[in-house]
This record gives sequence, C-alpha cells and structure tokens, in this order.
Amino acid sequence: MTESSSASVDVGAVASEGLRLWCAKQAVETAKERLAFQEACMDGIMARSAQTLGWCVTLSCAFLALTTSQKLPLTMAAFASLSALTALCSIMVMKPNGWAPAMQTPQWFLKTKLLNELAVLEHMALSLQSAIESNRPRVKACARWLNLSWVCFAAMPLAATLTHLLTGR
Repeated sequence: MTESSSASVDVGAVASEGLRLWCAKQAVETAKERLAFQEACMDGIMARSAQTLGWCVTLSCAFLALTTSQKLPLTMAAFASLSALTALCSIMVMKPNGWAPAMQTPQWFLKTKLLNELAVLEHMALSLQSAIESNRPRVKACARWLNLSWVCFAAMPLAATLTHLLTGR
C-alpha cells in the first residue's frame, strides 16, 4: 500500500512574495556584522601598537641610560634610530583618520524621501557596504605599520649589538 503525500515544503520568502525585502534585511545585518568585525580588528591593531610603543619607550630609556653611562655613542645612535622608527610606526597606526562611520545619521532617517522600508534598507545596505570598502585600506595600512614597528623593535638590540661589536663604541 502506497500513500501519496502532497505536503508542501516551506521554502521561506520567494521572489513573488517579498524576497527582495528579506534580502535587504539580510544585507543590512551582514554589513553591520562585517563593519563590527573591521572595528574589532582595528581595535586589536591599535592596542598592539600601543603596547609596542610602551615597550619601545621603556626599553629605550633603560638602554639609553646604560649606553650613556658607558660612553657608547655609536651604539646609542644605532639603538635610538631604530627606537625612533618603532615609535613613529606605532604612532602612524594610532593617528585617527580615514575611518568611515557605521551608519546613517538619525536626521537622515527623519528627512529621507525614500517611500518604503525596502528602499530604506537597500540604501542602508549600500551605505554600509561603502563604509566597509572605505575602511579596508585603513585596516591594511595600519596592519603594515604595525608589522614594520615590530620589525624595527626586534631589530633594536640586534643593531646596537652589531654596532658595538663592529665599532666598540
């Protein structure tokens, strides 16, 4: 005995019943999550940069006091130059520019000429996408500056040691 079943399968929103609105809502939510991820990445990069700067200043003060008391001007110069470069790279990460805001202003919502929820959501999604694209170069540039600051920081003792071994001063 065979039973024929004609149960319908729920496929969610379909194009004829408002799939475009569902897609717009999903686009806004996804864009918000993506922008939050970018902001978290930037926060992490800036925190690591601040730590590098703090360690750079601490280590530089200690080393420069040591080399000054020992009268090692060339060793001190080698260390100080890389220390200054480390600090400069860290500061480049922390300068506040080039970050797009996450959303429209409240005033925009009150004065918009768009006529329905779908149009507003699509505009928001495109605005958020624009912010994501605008922020991408800033994140990449800050990551490069941070990497350069780490390289300079790691090279400080090596440069000072080599200078001291080669010149004795």
